Amino acid sequence: MKTDPGLTEKILEGIPHTAPFKFIDAIYDASPDHFEGAYRIRPDEYFFEGHFPGNPIVPGVILIEIMAQIGLLAFALFLEQTNAIGEREGSTTANRQCFLTSSDVSFRRPCLPNDLVIVKSRKVSLRHGRLTCEIEAIRGEDEKLLSKGTFAGVIMDL
Repeated sequence: MKTDPGLTEKILEGIPHTAPFKFIDAIYDASPDHFEGAYRIRPDEYFFEGHFPGNPIVPGVILIEIMAQIGLLAFALFLEQTNAIGEREGSTTANRQCFLTSSDVSFRRPCLPNDLVIVKSRKVSLRHGRLTCEIEAIRGEDEKLLSKGTFAGVIMDL
């Protein structure tokens, strides 16, 4: 199911990160079981300075962060907005946040400046506020797998 523009905008605005650490440009598709979004790697990103000088490669930790922001955090915001998480007594979406608790990631090929990173997430489970997803990062230009892994996060009241 394609998300409506109003809901997409609400999710994008709900991401607590700001530049230069916000790594989500678009949401392509969302349902209670899967989520898909993207981020374009800009050639002037702060993390390229000093990381493989003359041959810039996106650091693995940044690729993990992109996957977590789109495949876990934005997905959790979608689930919150569509009430797929469920209500807990005394809790509101205004005082909940999703935090990464674990990731097990493998890298297949380097991510480079100007790459469009498409993140595809599939919900494995959602129990007691713990969201677990299988997430892939794919280069949009050639659909090659960049990395994949299992991510978990906890949705908790602040």
